[in-house]
Amino acid sequence: MAVLKGLSFPLKFSSRGSFATTSGMDKIKENIRALVLTSVGDRVMNPNIGTMGKSHVFRNIDAQRLSLMKHHIKTGIELGDRRVVVLDLQLSQTDQDGKVLVDVSFKIDTSNEYENLVFYI
Repeated sequence: MAVLKGLSFPLKFSSRGSFATTSGMDKIKENIRALVLTSVGDRVMNPNIGTMGKSHVFRNIDAQRLSLMKHHIKTGIELGDRRVVVLDLQLSQTDQDGKVLVDVSFKIDTSNEYENLVFYI
């Protein structure tokens, strides 16, 4: 697998004063997090990229809403980053300010590397 390298998200500065970069699996995890936090239509040059996950957070969340969010997030990740195959996606509502915990297990299609990513939306 060619080493993936790009600007860190969110943008940071390195100790040398230039923009910090991230590479490898860390970059893929940043890309997945960015895809989930991006709503469809937010990116002007590529309006089909993103998920509808964030828009569900501001509604009453029940089992049906979590299922719909899960579908939108899984589809958005796999369409937004073709290298990633989502193996498992768990969403759980916490009592912390209405946040939803996202737990994604995925593999990289070209190298069969398995990883897990957990974050809040």
